[in-house]
Formats: sequence, C-alpha cells, structure tokens
Amino acid sequence: MADDLLARWLVGELPEETVVEELHTIVEALLRHRLSAGRSVRWPELLVRADDAGLLSPTEVKVLEVFNRTWRRELKHMGRVLTTEERKEAKRLLWSVLSIAENALGSAK
Repeated sequence: MADDLLARWLVGELPEETVVEELHTIVEALLRHRLSAGRSVRWPELLVRADDAGLLSPTEVKVLEVFNRTWRRELKHMGRVLTTEERKEAKRLLWSVLSIAENALGSAK
C-alpha cells in the first residue's frame, strides 16, 4: 500500500499534505520494528533510541525531527495547506525522509 501511495505522489495524483502523514507512518513503523518498541513509545523517544542504537545518524535524526515538527504536526493537527513555495520545500524534505527510510531503516528483517 505504501508503494502505491508514493507512486501516486510521484506522478502528481496525491498532494504533499497526504504524503507527509503516510510517510511519517511508514518511518514510525520501521523504527518500531527495528527497535522492538511498543506502541507507547512516542516519536521523540523513537528517534533517541534509533540514534543510540546506531540506526540513524545525528543528521538523519535532525531531518526526521524537522519533518515531524515543521510539516507533520502543522498539516495533521492544524489542518494547514501548503503554499506553492512550501510544496517545493516539502518535496525536498520528503525525498530526504524517503532516503532515510530506505537506506537506514529499510533493511528491517
């Protein structure tokens, strides 16, 4: 399902607002799996644990913090819609998060 959503975004069928939430869910699930973390562990703690375990670099942790704080919280919890300029910035960040998901976390067994 994630592949389908990302493919639809790549061809312009889904807005960045939707992809931000879906990609957050993907990364969160990968983190929980790789760290054997239960549902009660919150996002900030997942990032700390991933850093401590060497799953993420400090730079990757910072990217994911910005992703969550700057984009996900405002879009999901405040119902914001991105401006044209914000959309460009969001696309760049989404690509970074996708790379982290694939390279750092995607080797989940």
